[in-house]
Amino acid sequence: MSGAGKQIHIDGGVDNFQLGPLIVQGSKLNSPRAEVHCTIGTGKQYLYIDGAIGLFDLKAQTSIQVQLLPKPILVFHTYVYLVLIPQSYSKH
Repeated sequence: MSGAGKQIHIDGGVDNFQLGPLIVQGSKLNSPRAEVHCTIGTGKQYLYIDGAIGLFDLKAQTSIQVQLLPKPILVFHTYVYLVLIPQSYSKH
């Protein structure tokens, strides 16, 4: 990459999927995918990831924003949900 102000911008994502007990999905309601946005250049370097992962009764929603240029920024939000279902039992 040569020249001032040149940059590469990438937008993408991972489509929602389930593999056994593992679930990967977008974090927003009815979102079809987890999101990734990236900009790399001489004046701006930025990465944003937003999605949710579930495994059994545990779900984590994460939003990560990292910027090196023009000013360093780190924003990391994680919400963890744990569903506890009481199991009935009988005494013998």
